Amino acid sequence: MTTSELGLPAIAYLRSLAEGVSMADAAKRYLDASAPDQARKAHRAIVEHVRTLARRRGDPAWRLIGVELGAAAAARPNVPSLSEWAEQEGLEGWRESELLELYKERFAARLGAASARHRSRNARLRERRLELLRELERAAADQTPQPSDFIAGWIDPTTAERLKEAGALTLEDLQRWISSGRRWWYSIPAIGDIKAKALTRKIERLIGTGRALTLDWVRLSDSGHHDGRAGMNRQLQVRPAIDASSDRAAIAAWVAARQGSPRTETRYTREGTRFLLWCLVERRKALSDASVEDCRAFMAFLAKVPENWISARRVEPFAPGWAPFAGQLSRSSQQQTVTILHAMFSWLVDARYLLTNPWTLVNRKLGDEVHARSMSTKAFTPEAWQALLDELERAPQTRTTARLKWLCTLMECTGLRSAELLAATRGDIETTRAGALLHVLGKGKKHREVPLPTRALEATKTYFTERGLDFDGAAAETPLLAALEEPTRAISYASLYETFTRFMRRALVASDLDEAAKSQAQKASLHWLRHTHATRFAERGGDLDVLQANLGHADPRTAAVYFRAQIERRQKQAEKAFG
Repeated sequence: MTTSELGLPAIAYLRSLAEGVSMADAAKRYLDASAPDQARKAHRAIVEHVRTLARRRGDPAWRLIGVELGAAAAARPNVPSLSEWAEQEGLEGWRESELLELYKERFAARLGAASARHRSRNARLRERRLELLRELERAAADQTPQPSDFIAGWIDPTTAERLKEAGALTLEDLQRWISSGRRWWYSIPAIGDIKAKALTRKIERLIGTGRALTLDWVRLSDSGHHDGRAGMNRQLQVRPAIDASSDRAAIAAWVAARQGSPRTETRYTREGTRFLLWCLVERRKALSDASVEDCRAFMAFLAKVPENWISARRVEPFAPGWAPFAGQLSRSSQQQTVTILHAMFSWLVDARYLLTNPWTLVNRKLGDEVHARSMSTKAFTPEAWQALLDELERAPQTRTTARLKWLCTLMECTGLRSAELLAATRGDIETTRAGALLHVLGKGKKHREVPLPTRALEATKTYFTERGLDFDGAAAETPLLAALEEPTRAISYASLYETFTRFMRRALVASDLDEAAKSQAQKASLHWLRHTHATRFAERGGDLDVLQANLGHADPRTAAVYFRAQIERRQKQAEKAFG
């Protein structure tokens, strides 16, 4: 129910309750709800909306609206207990003295306490409710929820506080979580499936779903219209070297021929499909009709992807809520997309599927990202990192906290990729004369040895103890990072991502960082832990060749970014030399 839906029928229903009409009769008369479950559902929706407005105004008296009183009590065969009645009416958070007074008024006839004094008090209470309803009619029109409103103004204080601790401050934050398509409530205390569904319905009533994907991607991709069979750039007079008569089939042939790993296959399929769908939707043509102008327009499109092209999270391709992009692209991601498409078109020309490659005639260089010359890498600043550590000290010392402490220590000391961390086992740790090493099978199936500093090794031993395991005697296949319930079972990337992201948001909300620093840190992903390791290593005087080997970079220029990016360090040294 939006604010505008609190109209005459709802007001008439509330007025009838204030005058002593039973909920069932009032709901049937004014809300067209004859079945008991329909009446209860409609009643709760209206009352919750009124109480939300009361919270917004800071007026506790409005909580009285919607509580059934008077004559209705005689119609009930039994009188519920005080706690049962409070739960039925949604009044669990009231003081007992307040509840008792209302309870006596509600069930006066059954409790044998009816008297002139009670009837007089009941009449005054009804008159006060009618007065509140008149105020409500005037106030409802002015209470329009905005995405930027704080959650606490629209949701009960206890739930709002739990959401705040998890990192959601505004209605828009919660809306974004809900539209992500994942179990956003999973790690929030006291919020389960039922309450999560109720919050979802409430956010939809207040500010909508947050995303209205109107494109039928399945229909578009499978449509025979503009499928490329008669594309202007097709070599129709020559038999192609691939068994493909449509653009989709040609993309599949290219992926099959060029893939080197599952990750490469996924990336190539994604880029080819994105461009194909863009040609169909935005240009009304086939991929094999694409011109130089289309290629330039697509580059502009990549620079600012429209909202309806951005997918809900954790949604399978072409499932409801899916769209071709996961979010806005960085400059480097845009550059990689253009490079892959140029390579795909070149291959299709070589395969005699296309006549020419329009990407060859386009200036494909996007240049460096503007912020790359003036900002550090995507790493937590020392202040933001300290905020995470402080939160770990404040938090209850549970198994979750122990796991997060170890995670932050190990990742700061080693800079592993997420996949490498998830695959690491006890048997991968080797003790040498100079210390400990972690054997890693990294990107491109390349093996490397990552130094495991004393602090990381001791943290790992402590973490094993917290799991009830003996580090020295643990089986070689025991995962370093394990599930909370089963200390010998590895976890998925999704679980790791959810756990760290929620912890990070909670820590930043509780920190004393300024708003700009919080805003920057809240953009962080799990991969920032790797960047943080590399940045701290460079700041503390580590050598480039050592960092390159530790991170597993084939090109030293990749690791060199962490040394070039330390603008604050360079500023301090310049100040020291010339200031």
